[in-house]
Amino acid sequence: MSTPGRFVWYDLMTTDVEGSKAFYSGLLGWTTNDFDMGEAGPYPMIRTGDLDIGGMVAVEAAPGPTSRWVAYVTVDDVDDATARAAAAGGTVRIPPTPIPNVGRFAELADPQGAVISAFVSANPPMPDPAGPPPVGIVCWNELLTTDPAGAVAFYQSVFGWGHGTMDMGPAGLYHLFKRDDKDVAGMMQMPPDAAAPPLWMPYFLVADVDASFATALSLGAMAFVPPRDIPQVGRFAVLGDPTGASFALFKDVKA
Repeated sequence: MSTPGRFVWYDLMTTDVEGSKAFYSGLLGWTTNDFDMGEAGPYPMIRTGDLDIGGMVAVEAAPGPTSRWVAYVTVDDVDDATARAAAAGGTVRIPPTPIPNVGRFAELADPQGAVISAFVSANPPMPDPAGPPPVGIVCWNELLTTDPAGAVAFYQSVFGWGHGTMDMGPAGLYHLFKRDDKDVAGMMQMPPDAAAPPLWMPYFLVADVDASFATALSLGAMAFVPPRDIPQVGRFAVLGDPTGASFALFKDVKA
C-alpha cells in the first residue's frame, strides 16, 4: 500500500506545451491525453506503456530557468506537511489546494530553492508498481542542492525520509533519502559554478542511454553530462529539454 514519502506524480512546467509533447514523444515514446480541468483548461496527462505518470502545465517565460519538473510526494496531511515545511525554513509557493476528484496538494520550495509538491490522494491508495518498469518511466529522483545537510533536515521533517550516504570516490559523498529502509531518492552537492538553481531532477528509464542521448540532441535538447557509467549501478546522461527543463536518462547495469 502507498505510504507517506512516496513519489507518485510528475508535472512538467513548460513554456511550450506542444513542443514538449513532441520532444518527449520522440525521445521516450510518451503519449498524452487532455484531461478537462474546467476553468483551468485542458491538462495533458503523460502516459508510458499503460501507466499515467504525470502531466504538463503551461507557464510563462521569465528571466532565468523557467521550465522545470516538479515531483509530487505523498504525505498523511497536506496542511501539516506545509506547516512543517514553513517551520523548517521552506517557502510555500502554492498553499494547500484541492484538486477536484483527485486529491489535495501544496507546492513547496526547500530552503535552498528546490521545488517539490506534497500530495494526498482522494482515492484509495495504490500499491507500488509491480513487474518490470516500462521504458520512459521515472526510475530515480535526484536533488541537486547547495546545502546537503540543510536539505536532509528539511526533507526528514516534511516527508519523514531517512538518510544514508555512499562514497563515490573522487566525486565525493552521494546522499540517499530512504523510505521504509529502501532508497527513494538521491542528493548531490551542486558544483559552485553551476548555472541552474537547486532543483529536483527525474531520471527516465531507457533501453540504451547513448542512443537516447543522441536522439535527444537531434530533437533539440541541451547536453549537460554526456553518457557515462556509474560503477556497479548503471549508465546515465543529463540533459535539458528544448525549453530548459533538466532531466536524466538511465539504464540499470543489470538490465
